[in-house]
Parts: sequence; C-alpha cells; structure tokens
Amino acid sequence: MKKLVGAYGNKGEGREREIIPIPEGMDVKAIMARFDCSYLTARASLKRGYYIVDYLKRSICPGP
Repeated sequence: MKKLVGAYGNKGEGREREIIPIPEGMDVKAIMARFDCSYLTARASLKRGYYIVDYLKRSICPGP
C-alpha cells in the first residue's frame, strides 16, 4: 500500500512511502532477513507493526 506521508518538503507534496504490514509471529531476526535491514530498524518496525520504505530517499526509514 503506497501513500504520501511525512514532511512536505518535496515541492509541497508528501514523501511517497510504501507501508508493508509485518505478519504475526515474526521476530526481529526474521524481519532483518526478510527486509535486509538493521537490528534497530527491525525492532522499531516490529513495535510499530509495519515497515516503511521511502522512495524519494531510496532508503529504509526506521520510523519513530
């Protein structure tokens, strides 16, 4: 699912990001393997319940 979220620094438009829900029962190491991300990103995604991919920065956002 794609949606515009975050700061409006891109000429008045939000940053395009994809929100990927994390399936039930996954732990931090499984998230790290599936999304190829760091431990801190995986832990934040597990706590939040979804994973965020930022397309304009071409990087993965760990979120709050």
